[in-house]
Amino acid sequence: MRLEAGEILRVRAIGRGARLHHFEEGSGGHVATLELPRRGPAIFREGEDAFFLERGKGWIRSYFQMWDAEREWLGASYRWSPWRRRIVVHVANGTYNLLPSAGFGRGFRLVDARGDVVLELRPERAFSRTWRVAPLRRVEPAVVALVFFLARRHALESLLPGGRARAARRT
Repeated sequence: MRLEAGEILRVRAIGRGARLHHFEEGSGGHVATLELPRRGPAIFREGEDAFFLERGKGWIRSYFQMWDAEREWLGASYRWSPWRRRIVVHVANGTYNLLPSAGFGRGFRLVDARGDVVLELRPERAFSRTWRVAPLRRVEPAVVALVFFLARRHALESLLPGGRARAARRT
């Protein structure tokens, strides 16, 4: 599930409590699943691959790590303060910032180190349980899983608009 620029991915919450999320392509085909158990790590399954998201030890708010089945590190996130709305996301190919969307309403955008928007996440409607993931550049599945997990966890913090970022350059 490597997302190319311009592809739209829908993420639907299934069941009460939204503990299961289905990732679907624009045509309605099932691509991946994110399971959020009450205890233990979250599990992102894409075909035969499985990624595990677990909270890191320590006092830093929003410190999560992502591992594959062989316990190989894939990414991490942290936020130094609950008053700052920027979440720093580290993955193998770079460092990104997860920021609230520019306008009022729920939603996030993933911004790279140069300030270009890489990925946008927004609910389809105001109180919808279905999210829309729109990449503006090529994005790896591990990045999509980690960023959606963080966006879902901090959804209410994105109600007020965030700062500005440049639009991604199409290459």
